[in-house]
Amino acid sequence: MRTLFACGLAASSLLLAAAPASAVTFTSAGQYAILTFGGQVASTGVPNLTSTLKLTFNGFDMGGNATLAYEMDNTSSAPIDSRVSAFGFDVLGAYVHVGNSSATGEYDSAASGNVPEGFGFVELCFTAGSNCAGGGNGGIFSADPVATGNLVIAFSGGSPASLMLDRLFVRYQSISGTPLGTSGIGSQPITSFVDPGLVPEPATWTMLIAGFGLVGVALRRKPRGIARTSS
Repeated sequence: MRTLFACGLAASSLLLAAAPASAVTFTSAGQYAILTFGGQVASTGVPNLTSTLKLTFNGFDMGGNATLAYEMDNTSSAPIDSRVSAFGFDVLGAYVHVGNSSATGEYDSAASGNVPEGFGFVELCFTAGSNCAGGGNGGIFSADPVATGNLVIAFSGGSPASLMLDRLFVRYQSISGTPLGTSGIGSQPITSFVDPGLVPEPATWTMLIAGFGLVGVALRRKPRGIARTSS
């Protein structure tokens, strides 16, 4: 019986639902997070103002820099349209060297600074404009293809053992379809975190599914009554 419940517990630990998260921690190459952002303008939530950012951790390079790949998708939908012009985060447990950090693709400028909508100072952002508030005409609209590229996060005073990102945000500009304004942000994303190293092999899935089935059968079985003998 212990084996059956162990199988059930192991399987349930693999089936973790997406949940709100304030921080994302990467500990080994290949891990990735899919961050789903809503949006607000003038401190008011705007339905259909949305975007999705996928960050894949590629590990630390020989210089101790954290390397990641990004995929930015502007998922805003009618009646809303927008342009995602920047994204960024704080890095916990380490000092970021912004000047030595870099990026490729649409968001190819690394910076730090204030983010509007009361979000405040952010340690590191990657922007298609001139700063963390965006600016210019860079970025992607909802009709544009997914923007992809690579990020290098440099550190001062040594690199951390793991990469922990907090206070993630995206910057929206050129917003249409709402009377609230033409710029805003998305923050506090819904985060789905995947560690390929924890995904079981097909044979393991078979064992776990069988374990679930056996646990169910065992729980449905009624205990047998105890026969009484007359003295």
